[in-house]
Amino acid sequence: ALAMLLVSLSGDASAWIADILGLSSPSLALMLVVGFVFILVFYRFSVILSELKDSNIALTPRIAILEYQLARKDEKESQ
Repeated sequence: ALAMLLVSLSGDASAWIADILGLSSPSLALMLVVGFVFILVFYRFSVILSELKDSNIALTPRIAILEYQLARKDEKESQ
């Protein structure tokens, strides 16, 4: 975010990025770069959430087995 702010404040850097991207407006180039960075961050968060979902799916049966074993142990001790 700080890099984007510095690029937006520097007219030369914005113009240079616009020239590289083949755009006539430096502000359009800046918006394009910001949008691209947003998509990358959004994709990364999507991957992280997907991994967490998979972890939850894998852990659910393990927790159920542990709860069952704990309940059986409590039943045996109470007898």
